[in-house]
Amino acid sequence: MEKLEIGKTEIVIYPEKGLTYLSPKDRNGIIDQEFNSSNLPKTLKALYMGKEKVKGILYEKYILKTIPGELKEFLVKGESGFVNLSRELNSVAGILQGKAKDGRKIRYVRSMDIKDVNKLFKIIIKNKKVYQKGREKIDINRRSNFGCRFNIDDNFTEELRKIIRKHIKSKKIKSTAYTYHIEDLHTDEYLKELILLPTPYYLNSTGVYVHPGDSCGYSSRVDFGHGAIGVGSVYHGYGNFFHSDGIWDFVGLAVRPVFFLESRKK
Repeated sequence: MEKLEIGKTEIVIYPEKGLTYLSPKDRNGIIDQEFNSSNLPKTLKALYMGKEKVKGILYEKYILKTIPGELKEFLVKGESGFVNLSRELNSVAGILQGKAKDGRKIRYVRSMDIKDVNKLFKIIIKNKKVYQKGREKIDINRRSNFGCRFNIDDNFTEELRKIIRKHIKSKKIKSTAYTYHIEDLHTDEYLKELILLPTPYYLNSTGVYVHPGDSCGYSSRVDFGHGAIGVGSVYHGYGNFFHSDGIWDFVGLAVRPVFFLESRKK
């Protein structure tokens, strides 16, 4: 049996043709967008990411080595995008079906998320800090106010409170957004190359960035953002999606599928 190595073991996938997904405007906030597996290459290369349980069964987890053209741009905007992001990313990624060269079928597919990256790099989120395992004293987060809680009744106008209450069912809002640079990590270069691609892509996660005020506990604006890999960094709650002041922005990034194969028999 071949020894499986994370970031090194490579397999060939034969995508199934004729599978489509239409992301409707009322979910992505911009325009109807169709994705078709018939536009994928005849073969795709994927790299081993480890093992993971799905519905109690242990599977091998893989990530596409490169992002095919059909998945290089998915447009999302504003509140609709924020609310529906996870479902839409998973549905777009889901057009990737088929089998591996050894005959095993793809069993589950989803969009890559922040947990996949943090697990690979051994990132720990604890006590308002973001750090690598074994390097607890070094906070690698590049966003301020992470982990702080803010009372919306004290800090925001009534108009902003209404917007925030639509998404957070609490009088307090927590700043959950963080960013770290991959160059700051102590890890093998081939693992960094596994995550960093020339094409920026979504991470299937959303977060809240509370802009710094006079101190932890005061602010005047909140950003509702998405996850992403781009410009050498990992983003959770990237702040250019939807803002508490009513401004809506749109995003156009690639979708990077993660898929699962049955474990090889020994």
